Amino acid sequence: MVQASEGYVDLLGFLGDIGVPLLDETTKRNVRKSGVRLIHITTAWPGQDWATTLEMHRQAVKNLEEHQETFQIVRSRADLHDLGKRDRVGLILGIQDPTCVEDEIDRVLRLFHEGVRVIQVAYQGMNRFGSGFLAQESDKGLTETGRRFIRAANEAGLILDLSHLSPRTALESIELSSGPTMISHTTARAVYDHPRGSVDALFREVSARENSIVGCLAMTFFLDPEADGLPPLVDHVRHIARIVGPHKIGIGSDGPVGGFTDAAAAEKTFREKTRQFMDPRGELKSRWPTHLPEVAEIRRGFDVIGDALSQWFTPEEVRSILGANAWRFFERNLAA
Repeated sequence: MVQASEGYVDLLGFLGDIGVPLLDETTKRNVRKSGVRLIHITTAWPGQDWATTLEMHRQAVKNLEEHQETFQIVRSRADLHDLGKRDRVGLILGIQDPTCVEDEIDRVLRLFHEGVRVIQVAYQGMNRFGSGFLAQESDKGLTETGRRFIRAANEAGLILDLSHLSPRTALESIELSSGPTMISHTTARAVYDHPRGSVDALFREVSARENSIVGCLAMTFFLDPEADGLPPLVDHVRHIARIVGPHKIGIGSDGPVGGFTDAAAAEKTFREKTRQFMDPRGELKSRWPTHLPEVAEIRRGFDVIGDALSQWFTPEEVRSILGANAWRFFERNLAA
């Protein structure tokens, strides 16, 4: 497993159960036991207006700063280097649904000043910037406003996240972007043709760019139509790594770091709230368990993922996939 002081990195995870970050003692203890030292998290629910998004984000920041004995918000390379000297878990803050920006493109810089370091172009449907994966049949790619949005994100120093996008919008986004880009949590459509995944053409673009990385997610119904175990995750990682190389891939679990604090509560939230945003019409074929048991139930889930990957990758490559690749990506691409 990873022996470097940086530890594991989750390119997109969450704290506690499904929903806003939980910072109770059980969650904090689970996160510490996970071995994950750096996590990109989302600070606001999708589908909110500007005022609500900003309020949710600020509340998340406030809550995290009240638990500095455990967590450290990472806004810069200096913060990342400082994290290596402290016994804390680093958190990089992101916004998955940028609809709240609307036509006020200067809000992109505002989000940067509020501590956001990662932003997506769209979430699921079509917005004024481009198309999410559920709108791919009507996908016309980036709009002119979307092009302005990406240029503003580049100028502000934000990392552009191409998760959740339709193929055309994703490809046009990476071609236009002059800054760092990642697909924080995705799957390979060539392995399982689910619309939430990414096409090989996008992975080839990632392979051709120095400042880019792909994270493979651990949600069951995006990896396989029926299986809930580790083999589908390994299949997706192997396929993506064949295209981008083992030095440009990581894990973006889209799951609870250290496992669910309360699985029953998480399931209740999933059924009552998450489907309101994710799958109101059943298009995603979502199901419970939402995440691989190795991620949702085992505190050292990344260890178990590493054991499974070790059948196909060298020990150095496994260390890279579980943390070192993502650590280097953020070290190069976070604002100075």
